[in-house]
Amino acid sequence: LAQNPWHIFILRVVQGMTTGRVTASVAMVSSTTPGVSLGMSLGILQTALLLGNVVGPLAGGLISDWVGYRIPCGIAFVMLIAGAALVMVGAHERFEPPRGKRENGLKTIRGILGIEGFSVLLAVYFLVYELSTLVSPITPLYIELLSGKRGDAAALTGLVIGMTGLFSGLSAAYFGKLGDRLGHKRVLVFSLVAAGILSFPQAAAHSVWERFIERCLLGLAVGGVMPSVNSLVSNIVNRERIGSAYGLTAGAKTHSPLFYA
Repeated sequence: LAQNPWHIFILRVVQGMTTGRVTASVAMVSSTTPGVSLGMSLGILQTALLLGNVVGPLAGGLISDWVGYRIPCGIAFVMLIAGAALVMVGAHERFEPPRGKRENGLKTIRGILGIEGFSVLLAVYFLVYELSTLVSPITPLYIELLSGKRGDAAALTGLVIGMTGLFSGLSAAYFGKLGDRLGHKRVLVFSLVAAGILSFPQAAAHSVWERFIERCLLGLAVGGVMPSVNSLVSNIVNRERIGSAYGLTAGAKTHSPLFYA
């Protein structure tokens, strides 16, 4: 229904301020799942989120080409309402309001940041998203350079970026389950080291397909980071503050692109 770009801008701002579905999903899963399978559960959730980020833009672009730009907005509305209905009917939460006097928001945040290890995990969350998207502005130009300025450079760029998210999604559930067996800290360290090592060769790629393979491998490594971080956060933060803790990690993820834009 928007009539000009400012309508879109305002609606997107409001949407961003009022939609915390990802944070709520992570908090609900971590607070209701037994500890022995927490990593796998968060990994499956991360897989769903990453695959949605891959399929969503692709489907939205195709639908827009077929029927126009407004129809995908209506489809998104219907799907979000349907998702809310499914949560109301199918998700069971054991919620108990905190007893005693409630803390104000600022005091809660200070308390969470004061938990030993949380600030480190928050920094890891920020840096992983920052570094994984750092090359996004130059990726189309880099792909065009490697492809010899072919006419399909845009499609190749979409393929390279999309496959990174796809492979991250595929590995997230596996690394989450592995963390339940070996320890999430160990899996996190391995994933970070592997991601760092696999990032370096991309600067020396000589073809689009070298870049493609390197991004897929990087996606596999990065897929182990988020389930491990979320599991560790759940282990060190008490249940009364878990929603606020995941809100802080979501804020770190959301604001990381501002530093490379």
